[in-house]
Amino acid sequence: MARMRPSLQERDRGSIRPIHGADLAHCRTVFENTTSEDRYCRFFQFKDDLGDEELRRFVEFGDEVIGLLAFEGAEPVGMAHAWIDEFGAAELGIIVSRTARRRGVGRNLIQTVIEQLVERNALELFAYALGENAAFDALARRIGMARMDVDGGVVTFRLTL
Repeated sequence: MARMRPSLQERDRGSIRPIHGADLAHCRTVFENTTSEDRYCRFFQFKDDLGDEELRRFVEFGDEVIGLLAFEGAEPVGMAHAWIDEFGAAELGIIVSRTARRRGVGRNLIQTVIEQLVERNALELFAYALGENAAFDALARRIGMARMDVDGGVVTFRLTL
């Protein structure tokens, strides 16, 4: 049985690139192609309408942030950010469009974040996820993150770089 569409990992990794200040529309597209539940898993609160002000923080940030967009052709399908603190630890945030799930988009975004963190001499990557977010739990474990603490239904994942 032949697959209809190749996964992102089967294509050029060049389909992941840094986010630029002019990418507001691309970030909006990614969020618009997620459900309310997806956004709840990302922000730990319901976000039905993300206005320009809220979206700007995903495209306008300082040197202590890595921001990446994933594309399938010209369509933005995912984004990841890592906020690096003064101790060399980075917090991961990631979201992938519904249409691009289970094709390696999230894994490739995180692997690219990790590569850039290593280049910046970061020491650790961590992420928080709701305990019921089985998709992120599986993804985090596949890329080598250890499931650490659970507090108030939120799981902490860590990866030493």
